Amino acid sequence: MQHRIVVKRHRPWFRAGLIAGGAALIAIAAGVFYLWVRTHTISEFRQTKTELEQLRDERRDLARELRSARADNVDLRQQLVYAQRSTEIDGAACTEVKASLSELQAEAADLREQVAFYRGIVSPDETRAGVRVLDLKMTQQADKLRWRYDLVLIQSVRHDKRVAGSTRLRLIGSRDGKEVTLDVETLLAVGAKLPQFAFKYFQEFTGEFALPPGFRPIRAAVTLVIDGEEAAVENEFDWSKIKVEQPPEQAPPPTPQSGR
Repeated sequence: MQHRIVVKRHRPWFRAGLIAGGAALIAIAAGVFYLWVRTHTISEFRQTKTELEQLRDERRDLARELRSARADNVDLRQQLVYAQRSTEIDGAACTEVKASLSELQAEAADLREQVAFYRGIVSPDETRAGVRVLDLKMTQQADKLRWRYDLVLIQSVRHDKRVAGSTRLRLIGSRDGKEVTLDVETLLAVGAKLPQFAFKYFQEFTGEFALPPGFRPIRAAVTLVIDGEEAAVENEFDWSKIKVEQPPEQAPPPTPQSGR
């Protein structure tokens, strides 16, 4: 075995230089990295701060818009309530006006009837002088079976004496295809009769009767037999013009009672 002899140059400072150089490079790299991180961190911080301020501004704007929208909403609600209230008031006023108008029209109709009534007494037509039928109404009752008659007699022109007599009321109609005449007195309740009249100006009568099944009235005839006179007074009325389907809701205005 042969031994080799290696001769190395003795440089004790070289290793120290390498270590120092490496440390310097590491320090330089660390400084560069620190500067890079610091630069980027500051930039990102500033960008984040700018975005945060923008978000705060947007939040303030949105808060203002929300307050404005809420205020507008309150105003709109108040306007809606006002409009609804105005509509209710207008509707109530309209309903009240319609009701008042209906009442006035009904009152005017009643007044016209009363005027016509008194005109027939005070200033009648000469051709209608004497005792006659002023009005006849047939009102169907709620049970649909019974009818009420309302008869008004007047004496026009001759008011110098009191007249008296009897009344006959007949119904002319059809049953089973044949013409039939019924005396209303036979249709009254048991024991009831048509009233006798005795008055100077006018007299009113009323009563109830029941129509037999299958009878369809067409006309009504009123005969007035005056005491002391041979000729009777005849009046005929078309049933369709004198019938009232339902009883009136309110009683007619009071008129002077009979026997005057």
